[in-house]
Amino acid sequence: MPARVRRSTGTYTSVARLVLRKTKPELDLENYRNGAGFKVITMLKRVEDVSNSLVLSRGLLNLVPGQPITWKSRTGVTPLTGPFTLDPSGGRIPFSGGFIKCLLSTRENNYELGVPELDLPLVCLGLGIEAE
Repeated sequence: MPARVRRSTGTYTSVARLVLRKTKPELDLENYRNGAGFKVITMLKRVEDVSNSLVLSRGLLNLVPGQPITWKSRTGVTPLTGPFTLDPSGGRIPFSGGFIKCLLSTRENNYELGVPELDLPLVCLGLGIEAE
């Protein structure tokens, strides 16, 4: 039976987080360790396309234990294969609320990844990276 996949805490607006009091980043981490899958809203672009700011695309990073990690946008699905490194030292993304800019390195490409600050520990756990 496939794992239940749901939205991560950072995917909800702050008003929705007040109404849905069960959504907390710590609870997401615990549930992921217990086998629950998550969809994390992210922004992604290849490092080669950084000079073109219009290439930044919104999509969902699918983190399901035991399944390949994929990023899904309106244009299609991009499989991401490890080993992964994630450097969250890029600062904030302008006009994007609580998103942190990270450099994600995969086997095939390097990407600029925008992740909600609340979901950064979950993304690190899902990618198999120790959080700092």
